[in-house]
Amino acid sequence: MSKEAERVNRYGRNLARGYRRAAAALLTCLLLLVSLAVPAGAASPAPAADVILRVTDPSGQPLSRVNLEVYQLNHGLVTMATSGLDGTARIPLTADRRGLWFVRAWAPQYQVKETGWFDPAQGGVRTIELQPLGGEVHAYVRDGSGNRLYGSYLLMSATGRLVAQGQFTDGRVVAQVASGTYTLTVSADGYAPATQTVAVAPGRVTVATFVLRNGTLTVEGEVVDAATGAVLRGAKVELLGDSNLVLAEGETGSDGRFRLEAPNVSDTYRLRVSAPGYRSVTTEPRSAEGALNLDYFGADRVALSRPTATIEGVLTGFGGEPLADTMVILMREGLGEVAATVTNKDGRFRFADLPAGDIRYAIVADNVKRDDWHDLFLSGWVKPEPGTTLWVPVSAEPYPDLGTTQGRLSGVVLTQDGQRLSGATVELIRRTRVVATTTTDDQGNFDFDEVSATMREGMADAPYMLRISKSGYVTTRQVLVGGQSQVAFHVPEEARVTVQATLRPSSVAPKGRVIDQNGLPVYNARVELTMAGQSRPTVTRTDANGWYTLRPIPTHSSGVTVRVEADGYLPSEEVDITATLASGDRPPTFRLTRRDSTIDGVVMDLRGRPVGGAKVQLYVDGELAAEATAQDDGYYSLTADLTTATSAMLTATAFGYTDGGAVLQSLPGPGEGLTQMLVLQPKRAVVMGRVLDEQGNPVAGATVELTLEGDSALQLATTDAAGNYRLEVDLASGAAWAWLRVRPVTGVFAGSLTHGMDLAPVVRLTAGDLVVTDLLVRP
Repeated sequence: MSKEAERVNRYGRNLARGYRRAAAALLTCLLLLVSLAVPAGAASPAPAADVILRVTDPSGQPLSRVNLEVYQLNHGLVTMATSGLDGTARIPLTADRRGLWFVRAWAPQYQVKETGWFDPAQGGVRTIELQPLGGEVHAYVRDGSGNRLYGSYLLMSATGRLVAQGQFTDGRVVAQVASGTYTLTVSADGYAPATQTVAVAPGRVTVATFVLRNGTLTVEGEVVDAATGAVLRGAKVELLGDSNLVLAEGETGSDGRFRLEAPNVSDTYRLRVSAPGYRSVTTEPRSAEGALNLDYFGADRVALSRPTATIEGVLTGFGGEPLADTMVILMREGLGEVAATVTNKDGRFRFADLPAGDIRYAIVADNVKRDDWHDLFLSGWVKPEPGTTLWVPVSAEPYPDLGTTQGRLSGVVLTQDGQRLSGATVELIRRTRVVATTTTDDQGNFDFDEVSATMREGMADAPYMLRISKSGYVTTRQVLVGGQSQVAFHVPEEARVTVQATLRPSSVAPKGRVIDQNGLPVYNARVELTMAGQSRPTVTRTDANGWYTLRPIPTHSSGVTVRVEADGYLPSEEVDITATLASGDRPPTFRLTRRDSTIDGVVMDLRGRPVGGAKVQLYVDGELAAEATAQDDGYYSLTADLTTATSAMLTATAFGYTDGGAVLQSLPGPGEGLTQMLVLQPKRAVVMGRVLDEQGNPVAGATVELTLEGDSALQLATTDAAGNYRLEVDLASGAAWAWLRVRPVTGVFAGSLTHGMDLAPVVRLTAGDLVVTDLLVRP
């Protein structure tokens, strides 16, 4: 049975019992009248006495300033009193108050208490014990070392109603709330927030303890040169979280060490380390669990390699003797001749600052000043690693002299776009010397007629090379012969050999595009290009279609990287386009992720009806981050940067409704969305009816008073000429117990006609409901 039904049924039982007592009282009065008829000298009636009411709390302590309403059977409200400092109130028992009494006691923060019908003539002290309306939550907030913390708290009901929020100091949260189950969330700067469910009982203190773990991640380490192991001073160290977000950055000191601190907001972390003259390095993802500390010392220290490599070697003749003062050319595979030098007196040569990585080189010598039996100087293809020096000796390769026979050689020269290139110079080289020269025609074709064959009856003589050049292009010696790329090739006897060569531009202006995750162009994005040895990056901006074009740079550049940033987006990864420049490919399209996250949903009431115009606010780590107004269908949408958020909460407010909200248990990532429904409870209930006399006539001008359980404030309404009254009651908690009484201009309040009682019962008011109660006034 509900609390309200139990109270109403009790009134019914008490009323029947009261009638029986009234009959007994009537018989007693008749006997008294008979006794008054005896002759003079009979005893006179006893003087009137006081009824003592004592009000206490559950521990027996007296409660002062408790409101007491005294009702008499068949008379209604006869008097009101207030308990004193000792918790007592004296109610005079006058001759006109000899019927059965009913006392209702109420006070702020306590449940209403009713005595039931009793005979006031029985004497003695009648004790009324009031139960607290709710209880207290005491939360103790500490860090892992037991230190008291300062921060903020949030208390929400099981229905999503925001009950209390505020700041706490000295590591303690104290909140007085009605009995029920709540969700308590506490947070402190530099710590991860925590949530607990707490159950509050009337008159009890619920204790909760929170030990907040450190929400700050510490990263320490060392940066060294990969080749020498020497520490690097001034290296830039960036801590990357999810979605490539930079959470913290710093530089290494004179000892090559660094220390970073950042909020612990990601599942995994990486370091991006860069230094002038070195290739940037991004470490593998690591999880920061337990002590929230990542270290990069010892085997885990960050080693940076220079983006370039060095090739050294010696040029020797057939007998192993060093060849001095000889031109040595360095060729890059897929591009062409990129460097040349002259050997020293010991035949040594050196090529430094070469783009390294997945790049291969070969070495060839021209115009060797020795006998022509030095037929060929050509190394194999080699791939130096970044930051290393590779030793590549080159020795003469002798071939037998097969005599003079003839063959033919022709070919075509193309650009990297496949267009035929006219006016290119084609040099035919054999035994390190140019033996013939020609120029491509309008169709890019060239032809060497009647050249000496280098292949006869399965035997090979000194092979040929082609050197193809034109202003604005990189000179190349690589040609396609029979579909295979070769530098040195043979011309068989009485045969025609056809070759194809491709010239690539000596400089290129990188061009690319920047779009978002939906494929839409990103306007005004900042595109930054850096090269090895360059002190400042080259910067440009994207146009309305997301395209960018950088200034021309040499095709054979080292350590070329591109990085993109744009307002409202996460920065891109750093992309190495060193190889892309040489191949003629366009840099990859950069797809940026929006930094903001979207949270949307619907605000509705308990009946599922939309609450248009509700104000929705998003709090991130205790600070207001975004707000929006719900549309007429209840829909809301807001965006905020949650990249470094550790906690978030939505609140919703609307006129006529209690505040509501939700703690977001999981947060959407950058560019992602979350849908969250918010439910608001109506704030008001309506109590209305009429005030009538015993003949059913309306009583105008009467004051109707309504009292909420646990509240001392009275809500008033005055009846109109038809006796009507209406009260709109704000219910902060969504529901409450309440009762009515009437203060007429003349007469006394005699109870509820609707309930058939000498007093208005305590009824349950629920926000959004309408309660109709007609009240009675007697003369």
